[in-house]
Amino acid sequence: DVKDKDPLVDARRLIETKMEQFKVCEKETKTKTYSKEGLARQEKLDPAEVAKQKTTKWIADVIEKLNQLVEDREGGIERVSSGKGKKTN
Repeated sequence: DVKDKDPLVDARRLIETKMEQFKVCEKETKTKTYSKEGLARQEKLDPAEVAKQKTTKWIADVIEKLNQLVEDREGGIERVSSGKGKKTN
């Protein structure tokens, strides 16, 4: 018989907590995308995910603007360089 049960009780609580966390994780993983729960979960995004999506969209917009700017500048360089051919008068 074990006289000091405190470590066993602590370990049991830790195991139960981890099992509950796993249960939640497993339920989220197994939820089908187009089920009622899956569609409802898509509508409820946590603030961190919303911020991540917002930042990702902003970065994509900035990259698009920079790419457009590069294309505009390259076109300007081509126009200027094509006008500077050898001219003899």
